Amino acid sequence: MARNGRNDLNQILKTLQILAQSQIGYEARQTQAKAKDELLRLAVNGGAATFARLLSSGIYPGSGGYVVEHEAVTSAIPVPEVMHESSAPLSTPTVEITTSAGISPEEEAYLIKAAREVGVIFPKPSEPKLAEVHKPKVVNSYRPRLPKEYSLRVASENVLEESRERAVPSSRISRLASFGNLAFGLSMGAAAEVTRRTFGWEQAEADTKTNPFLTPANAERIVSTLCRVRGAALKLGQMLSIQDFEEKPFAAASIGQVHRAITLDGKKVAIKIQYPGVAEGIDSDIDNLVSVLNLGGIFPKGMFLDTFTTVARRELKAECDYEREARAANVFRRLLANDPDFYVPQIYSDLSSKRVLTAEYIEGISVDKCVNEPQAVRDYIAGKFIELCLKEIFVWRFMQTDPNWSNFFLGKHPSTGDPRLILLDFGASRSYQKKFVDQYMHIIRAAYDEDREKMLKYSRKIGFLTGYESKVMEQAHCESISILGETLSSNKPYDFSAQDVTRRIHKLIPIMLEHRLTSPPEEIYSLHRKLSGSYLLATKLKAVVSCGPIFEEIYSQYKFGENGSEDIDIEDNKMNS
Repeated sequence: MARNGRNDLNQILKTLQILAQSQIGYEARQTQAKAKDELLRLAVNGGAATFARLLSSGIYPGSGGYVVEHEAVTSAIPVPEVMHESSAPLSTPTVEITTSAGISPEEEAYLIKAAREVGVIFPKPSEPKLAEVHKPKVVNSYRPRLPKEYSLRVASENVLEESRERAVPSSRISRLASFGNLAFGLSMGAAAEVTRRTFGWEQAEADTKTNPFLTPANAERIVSTLCRVRGAALKLGQMLSIQDFEEKPFAAASIGQVHRAITLDGKKVAIKIQYPGVAEGIDSDIDNLVSVLNLGGIFPKGMFLDTFTTVARRELKAECDYEREARAANVFRRLLANDPDFYVPQIYSDLSSKRVLTAEYIEGISVDKCVNEPQAVRDYIAGKFIELCLKEIFVWRFMQTDPNWSNFFLGKHPSTGDPRLILLDFGASRSYQKKFVDQYMHIIRAAYDEDREKMLKYSRKIGFLTGYESKVMEQAHCESISILGETLSSNKPYDFSAQDVTRRIHKLIPIMLEHRLTSPPEEIYSLHRKLSGSYLLATKLKAVVSCGPIFEEIYSQYKFGENGSEDIDIEDNKMNS
């Protein structure tokens, strides 16, 4: 088995283990939001009036002992005048509290509402109010550029690492036989693991709490088979791996192989040729792979595998159409025509077809190979990649959704020789409806503002949630959004070398898979695949990126609603320019 296949064993094993762990009960995971419960209990159990009296006495519930990351800022804040309908005005003392008082504006509003219900009068909205916690504006923006004297070192021959000729089974019978052998191997591996656990003959290969199918040996069998059959099966493995936010995309070169060539008039070109039988075998490959992996009950109900595979079939069939990919490449070439940072190679339509795509040859190295470049260069690559992702979804509503790092090069502009980020492989490109993007922007903005109620509101509107989820699910859902939103709301450059986003998201995946009531919107699969890829690249490069200012700039120019909005449609064969 090729060494790059072995390097992916841990990724697919961890992915499968996460799916298995999601089937374990959640009893030990449930916790209470102690501070909030105390405040709500104070209001509900006849304590609303008490809350008002405490305010009048200069005591603000929740203000004692609240810890903030930075030095607390204190200020003298007058408490509003509190009156009971049958009494004289009470005194208005001044209290010393931190600006982070320990309760949210929503909780404060709830308590005041409860106090009014038991007869306490609060001042009109125009009168002075207790201080509210406001998020500081983003002020520290770091936008690195490539050093003026930076010289990109590119090998004269861009040969795929560890590439070698390998026969790909093209007939349905030979591909079916490959999956049959995989099923037999997985069953034997699981039986051997159960025997080891039962009799203790030797140390088990996997954690005894995990599915016995999920051993390193079985993971190697899966990877080996996917690398051999390629096509839709390998692409599905890639989609599954990145959907759980793993450390890197699963595999490359799944449906075709790229070759260098020279045209009769002397142009250097790159020709992508699709493996025989890939397009025709999409349905059978997906059916066979899912059937095999379902043998061990790996996939939990909350994954909604039927929806996932339906979306995967549609995406893979579109990706196998190289004429469609040529139209997508031409769209990006137009959108980025005047961009000083990106370059899209020219497509030669007269040398292309539905299964062959010919493009301008560009020198460069894939971005994941830039780990030893200077810090400023790595920051520049990661920052531009994240900026591109946000523009794709929120500005153009048209995204190349495959995060495979081999699709992005740091290369040279063919005319000037200046360093450029080169975009390759547009087969997974798709557009997004304005209504969906509006709702998604509301969710991202709610994460930016740390507004849990808006997260839930727009998550229900967009279809993430039904409105009937348990508190456990709602909490995990909001937490996952907030974790990703931390990068966008940071008021200083975000250091991806120290991020723990992946670990924290991993802890939430089993919870959400267990308690999820509906599958995510179909647009989410491709969108999150690309966004995850951008974060993972920044992590691999140990980059520092000012995500907050990038998002704030895009948000400040964003317009909600359909007016003036146009969809990019590459499904129309007339659109070829």
